[in-house]
Amino acid sequence: MEIHDAKLWLKKKVLRQNDLFTELDDAKLDFLINHANTKLLSAGEFLYRKGEEANDTFCIIIFGKMNIIAAHGNIVAAVKSGEILGEIGIIGIYNKRTADVVALEPTSILEWTFGDIKDKAPYLLPKLKQAALRKLSLSKK
Repeated sequence: MEIHDAKLWLKKKVLRQNDLFTELDDAKLDFLINHANTKLLSAGEFLYRKGEEANDTFCIIIFGKMNIIAAHGNIVAAVKSGEILGEIGIIGIYNKRTADVVALEPTSILEWTFGDIKDKAPYLLPKLKQAALRKLSLSKK
């Protein structure tokens, strides 16, 4: 297996671990992977900062770990491979980030701008809304 094929295999494997993508066939996953920006973050690097514009972006962690940090500095969640981040900023009224997100270790993500994929992937919006509402309801407990 060549490096490119191994990377594609890993990305598909991780995407299929998340409810947002489990029902998608290879063609839809290929489209999403091809329209994502791949980013590698160093330990301590911020992905998102509370209050900044969400710019219609959300992502999934391919490998690594990140902390979600509330305004008062407390860690509200530790997230890892296969988990989605940024969905609240997409559906939020103010289109702003609601927390800081920082890498705990070298972390690779796939990040999408929803506006770039919404016409070809309209099935994602209801699932993103559900994920955001679920995350918001958990944060209020």
